[in-house]
Order: sequence, then structure tokens, then C-alpha cells
Amino acid sequence: MPEDDDKLSDSGLFKQYVGSVKKTVTSLQTDNTQKPKPKPYKKHFALSASEKYLATHLDTPIGGHESVFFARSGTQDKTIRRLKRGQFEIEACLDLHGRTQSQALNDLTQFIDQQGEFGHRVLIIIHGKGLRSKNQHAVLKNLSVALLKNHPYVLAFCSAQAKDGGQGASYVLLKRLER
Repeated sequence: MPEDDDKLSDSGLFKQYVGSVKKTVTSLQTDNTQKPKPKPYKKHFALSASEKYLATHLDTPIGGHESVFFARSGTQDKTIRRLKRGQFEIEACLDLHGRTQSQALNDLTQFIDQQGEFGHRVLIIIHGKGLRSKNQHAVLKNLSVALLKNHPYVLAFCSAQAKDGGQGASYVLLKRLER
């Protein structure tokens, strides 16, 4: 150790003992330039062939004058009661009257996807009771029920109040989506 150590600063002493240092670049070092934030991927709901079959061929068809109800587990009882009573403000409406099964399936799927992305939570679907169809079979009502049960955005649905269409319409509650 040299005698002048007392006169050198700490950094000078360090440089004297360590010597020259060469900077190395490793693959772990990152570039400090700003990268654009990734855009979230929104998954659109699409029915598989088997789900399309289920949507058009229910085991127990629902009659036109029957009430419908469905809620995913975890949905609060108070929320379900308010939905059944029609106490939520309806944010969007889709009327399926006059559509074929395939048109109704596509329109309903797109409608729910869009409304979920818009941040809407309460919808009404007017599917009718099937009174004018052959054999008075509620085709669009059954199709709607099957699709709503399988759609990942749907938390709950039920038949509407008489003022909003009764058994010919359904209130739909959607999940809150991250935007």
C-alpha cells in the first residue's frame, strides 16, 4: 500500500486498487427508450359448432308464455331482485322480431359483445313469444336463452316486466369489463 493513501479520496483509492473498468453489456440489460404500451386484446364471443347446435336444439324447449331466469353463481341476491323488478335503467335494446335463427344468433352475439365493450350493463332483448310461428314454438326465445346462458359477458337474465314486453322480452345484466 502506498504511503499517499491518506491524501487520496475514497474514489481515488478505489480506482487505484481496482484499475480500469470496462463496461459490459448483458442480455439482461434493457433499453431505456420508451416502448408503446401494449393494447389489451378483447376477446369476442363466438359460438362453436356444438354451441350453435345447442342454441337451436334445446332439450326442453321453453314455451312462449313461460318466464325465464338465469344467474351465475356469485351474483348478489339484491341485484337479481332489482333485475327481476325492472329497477335498472335499460341502456340498450335489441328487437329480434322478423329475423331468421342464424340472423338472430349473429345479431345477438354482436350486440352483447358491443354493449359490453361500451360499458353498458343492463340490456333488454325482445325475442317474442313465438305466437306467429309454426306450432307457436318460441324459436327466437329458446335461441336467446341458450346463447345468453353460454355468453361469457352475461351475469344474469330474466323475463321482463309486462310494461317492457313480459315473457316476450328479457332483461340482461352484463359483467363489468376492464377497459
